[in-house]
Amino acid sequence: MKVRYDSEVDILYLGFKDCEVENVIDVDEDVYLELNKDGEIVGLEIHRVKDLIFPELLKYLQKAKEIARKI
Repeated sequence: MKVRYDSEVDILYLGFKDCEVENVIDVDEDVYLELNKDGEIVGLEIHRVKDLIFPELLKYLQKAKEIARKI
């Protein structure tokens, strides 16, 4: 799996399979799925990561920190 984040344009890319991309599906205005010739998902691109992903991730990290304090 490949993970890349471009902070200049705020795009996160997750590559699941190293192969040629045959088609790209717009899931919504900020999420795109890449498919190979067999229709398998081989990549995921998320735009505006700071707005869409980071706030949720911070919630989980805060919860994990609270749990760790109790141990």
